[in-house]
Amino acid sequence: MEPFGHRVQKTAKGPVIEDVREPEIDVMKENDHVLVVGDMPGVNEDDIHFEVKGETLKISTEKPRKYEKEIVLPCAINGDQATLSCKNDYPSNEF
Repeated sequence: MEPFGHRVQKTAKGPVIEDVREPEIDVMKENDHVLVVGDMPGVNEDDIHFEVKGETLKISTEKPRKYEKEIVLPCAINGDQATLSCKNDYPSNEF
């Protein structure tokens, strides 16, 4: 299982909790596309940003909460053909 929730940095003085959260993400390769579903409570569709580079997808948002996650996709995709939808705080990308 991949980590999710607040990011924690280990320092000499002990762990420090960052204000950026990592959303829980599911990736499903279907017949003709890849579906990415994330859990980002309180975030509107217009506030979600995503960037694709080959097999890597970066999802982030700054408001009302900071979320950021970089994941490896099961195959290289064309980010220009991506669609984003958000239902009940669960954003999903299709490639």
